[in-house]
Amino acid sequence: MLCPHCGHDNVEGRKFCRACAKPLAAQAAPVKPAPPVPALPLVTAPAPPSAPTTNKMAVASLVLSFLAFIVPFGIASVVMGHISRRQIARSNGRQTGTWFAFAGLVLSYLQLAVVAVLVLAFVGVAIQMGNKLDHDPYVRAALVERLLQGDPRHPSAAVLAEHRQNLLDALRLIRSREDAYKDSRAGGYACNLFDLTNDDPEINLHVTQSRYQIQIICRDFDPQNTVPHAYVATAVPLSNFNPPDSPSFCLDSSGTILKYSTDYTSAAMTNRTFIGREPCPDDGEPVE
Repeated sequence: MLCPHCGHDNVEGRKFCRACAKPLAAQAAPVKPAPPVPALPLVTAPAPPSAPTTNKMAVASLVLSFLAFIVPFGIASVVMGHISRRQIARSNGRQTGTWFAFAGLVLSYLQLAVVAVLVLAFVGVAIQMGNKLDHDPYVRAALVERLLQGDPRHPSAAVLAEHRQNLLDALRLIRSREDAYKDSRAGGYACNLFDLTNDDPEINLHVTQSRYQIQIICRDFDPQNTVPHAYVATAVPLSNFNPPDSPSFCLDSSGTILKYSTDYTSAAMTNRTFIGREPCPDDGEPVE
């Protein structure tokens, strides 16, 4: 093996030359590692911006504003309108609906203002009316009765039934009171309703609540014209509290209560029973 440095022939297999002591095989030059390639940062594509959404509370505020004259709905619309505007302002463009909230607030405030004015006006009128009624208790009583009973010229069926029941109770009491009066006054009947109702709250109550004009007419006097031996009690509906087709009633000393059509007015009943000296006309319908 020839030495590549000095040319001396060396035995095969030697690693160094015997003449120059240099290595017989050329060493491979050290390979320098390649400088590291700096890693490039990963660049991702930006996500497309999402479309802004409409604030649901703003829409609800606008919807409720159309019912703002109902105070609870009006208050709810105002609260939702203010909250939604605050949420939209803090969303950095992600929410819309400012005009919905603004329109709801305007409509709600306008209706609530109108309601407040009407309430104040009603309270003022009520206070003024109360002051006037304090000076006239009869008007107050009539107003209370109107509110409880309704329109007296158009009473309900229940009110009419109550009137008729009070009337029949009044006629029954007149019948019993006349019998007691006759026993205590030497066989004569009372010729005036006041003689029976005086100091008698029960009969007074039924007569008043019957809404009928009740009068007593005496008949069949003795020769001295001092003691009546018969009476007739007529009951004609008061037009202010009964409809035009309300019937009339009649009670005489026989104890029978008769009902008549609307043809019998107060004057007609009086003419038949007093001027004509007749008992209750016999063309009536017996009630009891």
